[in-house]
Amino acid sequence: MKVIYYQKKDSSVLFEGTETECREWIISQASEHIKYTGRDGKEHMLIRVLDDPDGEAYDVGRCYMYQIIR
Repeated sequence: MKVIYYQKKDSSVLFEGTETECREWIISQASEHIKYTGRDGKEHMLIRVLDDPDGEAYDVGRCYMYQIIR
């Protein structure tokens, strides 16, 4: 699996690994403003996931989104 910028013509590979590793890498790139502490005292993140025919795209609070492709 590979991580690329979503809907960019230049689809340079940003990270390569298993699907779980790719998701973890994307989460590590998240902006601080989408993180919050819940009532349970644990840190959470508001992440939007788009289902795209080429692979899921993740909005982690940046000016671009990441996509996992095969």
